[in-house]
Amino acid sequence: GATLNDSTIANPWAKPTDTITYSVIATSGGCVVGPRTVTVNVNSPSSASAGNDTTICADVLSIPVSGSVINAAGGKWSTSGTGTFGNDTLLSTTYNPSAADTAAPGTIYIKLTTVGAVGCTDKADSLLLTITPAPSANAGVDQTKCANNAVVTLAGSVTTATGGIWTTGGSGIFADSSVLTTNYTPSAADTATGSVTLLLTTTGNGNCAAVSDAMTVTISDAPTVNAGTDMSICADSASVGVTGTVTIATGGSWSTSGSGTYAVPTALSTTYSPSAADTAAGFITLTLTSTGNGSCLAVSDALGLTITKVPVVNAGVDQTVCANNAVATLTGSVITATGGIWTTMGSGYFADSSALTTTYTPSVADTSAGSVIIILTTTGNGFCNAVSDTM
Repeated sequence: GATLNDSTIANPWAKPTDTITYSVIATSGGCVVGPRTVTVNVNSPSSASAGNDTTICADVLSIPVSGSVINAAGGKWSTSGTGTFGNDTLLSTTYNPSAADTAAPGTIYIKLTTVGAVGCTDKADSLLLTITPAPSANAGVDQTKCANNAVVTLAGSVTTATGGIWTTGGSGIFADSSVLTTNYTPSAADTATGSVTLLLTTTGNGNCAAVSDAMTVTISDAPTVNAGTDMSICADSASVGVTGTVTIATGGSWSTSGSGTYAVPTALSTTYSPSAADTAAGFITLTLTSTGNGSCLAVSDALGLTITKVPVVNAGVDQTVCANNAVATLTGSVITATGGIWTTMGSGYFADSSALTTTYTPSVADTSAGSVIIILTTTGNGFCNAVSDTM
């Protein structure tokens, strides 16, 4: 303590904790000198406080530090890492972590050491700086989808963060925007625009800022198919030509609701030969479907083929007339056709050759010949060939 170890010797020692004054009296041969005094000033020890331990994210560029010192002129900052201070001699300054500090997230120490401690040894204090990894987000690679098969399968990923949320630069919908693996259905506006940007942003970031990653979905046009206009043919037609067109897709293939056959079903321009069943049914559908669709769904278009019945004509039974009463009454009939016309292999004349029921007056030559052939031919046959019958 403050007591001298030996007050009778010339050079004693003591360990005072407060300022104290010592007196000395010298004696020699009965002479006394003194007292003489000496004051020992005891300074309080220096101390430093670097502040509380703290945790930051690796994406933080600068962190404020504020320390204090007692019984010292100032302080100086130092680090176990390789970052820098805004001013390492200011008690309140900033620490800027280096790339090495944040590249291997963990812990570093930031130390404040007293400077100018009067009569005392400088002291130091440290705070522990914990650096956590920064989150990352990966929305996945860009995708190209077809307008008629545009649902996008998303498989995003995040690190450090606990999850993510999807948003769109368009107006489509997510099956579940808070799930990393989900689906996005583009809107009609997205499709019309031709592309849409999807953004994955981290959630549950702790003390870190959220980060985002984007992917672009390009929406290509869907194939188009045109099988042609509806057609009608007659049952007497052996085949009918069809000519279709496709866009985007590389080709097409023909099919039928009936049982006829195509000359080349994979040719856009080909012929179709109706079967007997097709003809009996009277109507079938011919369908052209796109092929070579890439990522698109196949597209189809159909035309209706109406098969009309073949006209039927009946000129009537053969007749025998007398030369002096030779006018023949004709009663013909037609089916399917709208009418008929009479002609003669002779040289007589008809009361009305375009009426199914009419009369025929043989000529003198017809009478001399003894017989004449009269023909009824259908008219108004639609898509069919005219047919004839004789009497």
